[in-house]
Amino acid sequence: MVTKVKATSQEWYRAYCSAMLETDINKICESVESARMAIQERARELSQSLSSNNHESTELDRASRFLTMLVNCSQSERGGTSLVMAARDGGRPAQRAFATATQ
Repeated sequence: MVTKVKATSQEWYRAYCSAMLETDINKICESVESARMAIQERARELSQSLSSNNHESTELDRASRFLTMLVNCSQSERGGTSLVMAARDGGRPAQRAFATATQ
């Protein structure tokens, strides 16, 4: 049982990282949707677990917020609106958000 929980925990995080690091603007929405489904599944597993992991629940919430930010930023970029912070430092906002989330 512990192995399955650990594998599922890694699954949502891998999907999340993949979405946050996606560089193809046309694939971001699909990648985010996959990550959201994995996060929802993990949240459901944690809610049914006898020993809930509050730290992981917090991380799931944080990841969901960053995915929303990523989608919002990608929609702005897709619409031709340049993001001031992205232009200023040459980085994608999603990469900065991911770095912040992992600190």
